[in-house]
Amino acid sequence: MSITPSTVSQVEVQLQANHVKKQLRGLFKKVDQDREQVIPADIFYQLIELHQVNLSSEAKAALKRAVKASDKIDYRAAIAQLTIDLQAAGNNDL
Repeated sequence: MSITPSTVSQVEVQLQANHVKKQLRGLFKKVDQDREQVIPADIFYQLIELHQVNLSSEAKAALKRAVKASDKIDYRAAIAQLTIDLQAAGNNDL
């Protein structure tokens, strides 16, 4: 198996996407003052929108299933569903 520049590029993109997810997780934890790993759905959507994270239709459907009756999202499960498009997100540190 050889490592090509394309492989390295893919690894870098994945590392950067993971960094964005880690930063979002930190923001969600700050909002989650009860430490229940859930936050209001409207705040979740506002935070990801502010950081230009676009959701695929599959991710949106999964999040709708994850929304609790109290209109809260389990942000750890939601982050796992996110696919980060670094170009759309501006590749910025949060």
